[in-house]
Amino acid sequence: MSSKLKQLHEAKNVKDVFALVSWDTLQKLAVLPFILFALTPILFLVQNIFQTYSMELQVDSINSASWKLALGIYAFGFVKALTEKRLNKAFFKSSITLYFFAAFIILILISTYINRHEPNALSETWRSESYTSFIIYAAVYFGCGALVNDRRLKLLAIRVMQCVSMVLVVLVVIDKHVWRIEAFYPYEWSKERMVAVFNQFNFYCYYLTLNLLLSAALFVFLKSWKWRIFDGVCFIMNTWILMRDDTLGCFIAGGFGLIFLIIIQRLHDGKFNKIVLVPVGAYLFLFVLNMFTGSDLLGSFLGMFGDMKKIATNAPDAAEAGTKRWALWTNTVSYIKERPFFGFGNEGIAQRLHLAADNSRPHNEYLQYAVFFGIPAALMYISAVFSIYLRGLKRRKLLDAFTLAAFTAAFGYLVSAFFGNTTCMVAPYLFCLLGFAYRPCKERSNAVADESSEKPEPEN
Repeated sequence: MSSKLKQLHEAKNVKDVFALVSWDTLQKLAVLPFILFALTPILFLVQNIFQTYSMELQVDSINSASWKLALGIYAFGFVKALTEKRLNKAFFKSSITLYFFAAFIILILISTYINRHEPNALSETWRSESYTSFIIYAAVYFGCGALVNDRRLKLLAIRVMQCVSMVLVVLVVIDKHVWRIEAFYPYEWSKERMVAVFNQFNFYCYYLTLNLLLSAALFVFLKSWKWRIFDGVCFIMNTWILMRDDTLGCFIAGGFGLIFLIIIQRLHDGKFNKIVLVPVGAYLFLFVLNMFTGSDLLGSFLGMFGDMKKIATNAPDAAEAGTKRWALWTNTVSYIKERPFFGFGNEGIAQRLHLAADNSRPHNEYLQYAVFFGIPAALMYISAVFSIYLRGLKRRKLLDAFTLAAFTAAFGYLVSAFFGNTTCMVAPYLFCLLGFAYRPCKERSNAVADESSEKPEPEN
């Protein structure tokens, strides 16, 4: 008889039964939603070898598997925690982020019930999420990520995401310069720029922003030069494609993410390390190089100041500022004032906004949450994110390289969110990384060490 079966046979109570599955095993299961989602682009391309498939259907299947897995983990973990008396006063006192996300989910449900507006309640479209998607983001992708404090599991998940991003970069270069990869283009209009599997170049650039900032942070905080070479190559590849796609919002987000990296490096190490200037310098160098290769990114960047002047002076064409984003934002704010508490429901302003500003979404995620689900829901989301960063600031000396990288990449996405929409193809990455940022690794030392040199210590 195997050891586990023998222990089960000899179990005398519920506690003994639940002790058979360790917390380490639950963590290994909890990291699977991140890894599965990180592999989604590759799974999508493989699926398209055999039959025509859409990325949103691939996301649907991953979401379905992930929430069922998460439900099992939470149910088992809850009972196990009860039997081990882990759900004590200290746990509830330190879980304010979970309360904010729980309130966010409840307010989404209330908004859904009140508005009864369900154009796509249970499945994805190429740019619009279902109601269930927003709940899955917080309840599954953040929740499972927050359970993981094993450094090796974080390493695995982040490395999978980076490797997939580099495969996509190679494929988009082949697609543009060697051989057309039709699986990238389920929609004819998406052929205008590099989109990889994301159907729209802005969505791909959100993904690139996350990956370049992950790589920049790991380049700074890991001491092994073999990994620094890997992270440096990943940073350059993702940054170059981002700049070639001429997406100003993500370019700005990448810049702010690197500034954030400088700040957290100083806060974490207690002194300035010149190594942090390497990705910053490379980012500026690639920007300058991009100027001489037919890109209009500089023109877009300089045009931003002209748009700001139009808005400040209330010029007749101010609505055109930011590729019509100012019109989207001002109209969205007026809609929020109409229904401030529970919003218009998911996609509830689509037709009105399209008529008023020629687009169905606000192109600002914070306004999007407010107009969809109400100001309280948006405040709960913002408060949850803020509490994660405040928690990290208090524990900054204890943070490991992969937690710091998660903070950096998530920060870049949160900046890009001022100019973009959520999408089922990318938003889960943010919530997975916020989960990783929420809970530092139990394997740590006073200085962030090489993967191979750090020994585990007991969790505080």
